[in-house]
Amino acid sequence: MLESLRAGLLPLIVRTASMPKENTEGVDALQTLLDHILPGSTVSYTVVAELKVQLPAVDSIIGPEFQNSRYASSWESFVSLARRRIDLMDEMDTKASVVFKACDNMDCDTMGPKTNFKRCSNCREAYYCSVDCQKIDWGSGGHRKRCHSIRTHSLKNDLDAKNRAFMRRLLRADLVERRYEEALSLHDPGCLFFLRDTMRRDPSDILVTVLDYSANGYPRLHIEGLAQLRADDERGAVYWEEHIARAARSRGRMELHLMLVRDGPGSDRVHRRKRWLMFPQRSEHPSFHHALLQIFRHREETDETETVAQLMNSAVKLH
Repeated sequence: MLESLRAGLLPLIVRTASMPKENTEGVDALQTLLDHILPGSTVSYTVVAELKVQLPAVDSIIGPEFQNSRYASSWESFVSLARRRIDLMDEMDTKASVVFKACDNMDCDTMGPKTNFKRCSNCREAYYCSVDCQKIDWGSGGHRKRCHSIRTHSLKNDLDAKNRAFMRRLLRADLVERRYEEALSLHDPGCLFFLRDTMRRDPSDILVTVLDYSANGYPRLHIEGLAQLRADDERGAVYWEEHIARAARSRGRMELHLMLVRDGPGSDRVHRRKRWLMFPQRSEHPSFHHALLQIFRHREETDETETVAQLMNSAVKLH
């Protein structure tokens, strides 16, 4: 996508869509680009940075022919999404922006700016607030057993640090904004029944919040049991053992957030490949997931709607 944008994709779309209607009949590729592929690519920092450069120049060639075309509405939706992502990128790039980390010794409660932490020199994924915490995690925390595997698994990911940081920030922003209403629709009893049934079939299962950006760049959010997601991960994209071990030792303060983004051509579910990215997050208090688990594991066969509604109202404080 980055190469296509640099080669002039956006001006090409505008000029083609501005042609007389009879000349654009059957050009379904334009609709697919505007409704699916372009919006889906705005999860990438490098793509958003290029859009920031290109959109002002493209605005200057948009005329009445394009504005009256059948593609104008899709274009406006894409541009609106792109500008929101540009604002997020600009916010991330400011000097005032601070990345926070939590010590990966799960017995430690230290959280703070990333610059206060040192990371493991081998796997380069684990962060510690002190040498003592690193030693504890190396021994009783199990990092000794998984360090090499973490490194091996991370090498499979070809995303650079900038793109991963942007995706993490995007996921967090969308999660806070949506506050789980979509995932736990209180007007749809099936949502709560599904989770209750999952937890009671396997009380040891862990919840994962899934945000799927692959359809049109906007996240579709749901909550699912980790066991099923792990079974569905045919490409081995996620190092599940590491996340399970840390979540188990977090005393309910770690949540697992799985981001699904477009990773191939096609606008339908059959042909569209998805890239799986796991972003764990620690909080100072027991997490929203932990509270949900307590509800579904221990309550009798009653209507949990009111209890879950109260929990959702306070969820923003936990993230």
